[in-house]
Amino acid sequence: MSFFESPLIYKLICSLLTMGMLGFLIFFLVRTKWLKFMFWYDLVEFFTVKIYGSKKSKRCWKRIMKKMKKITDNQSEVYNKLIIKADKIMGCMLANLVPLYQATDFTERLRVTGLKTFTYPKLLWEAHTYTETYLKNNQVILTREQTQNMLNIYQTALKDLEII
Repeated sequence: MSFFESPLIYKLICSLLTMGMLGFLIFFLVRTKWLKFMFWYDLVEFFTVKIYGSKKSKRCWKRIMKKMKKITDNQSEVYNKLIIKADKIMGCMLANLVPLYQATDFTERLRVTGLKTFTYPKLLWEAHTYTETYLKNNQVILTREQTQNMLNIYQTALKDLEII
């Protein structure tokens, strides 16, 4: 009697190989970022009806506003850092709103979201480009009024996304 004459042994070997390969596939899918991006983001957005990461962004925004209220002197470095943090928050929200395969940078993501998503998309884009070109290189010293105006732009955009 040969090894493969019995159909039961053949079925057991095929079943074990199938289970092993399936387990291997599930193990690596769970450990990759792809599953998190494609499945968990959509699941969270579906049940919370908010953009993935909105709670974290809301906490960061509250910290920025607290720091802005605490600053009494004219500290331009702190103002620049506050605007850069606000720009990062907006960038993260746009990154979570638009899938990676559709857009790669802030400007493209802003275009993909459409003009009707934000009240003032042009002001948001101008604030972002100003932050990228001048503030990150410490070429400009901001005053309190300029900082407040830029924070108002970001605040309006975050309100349009219903984060704050």
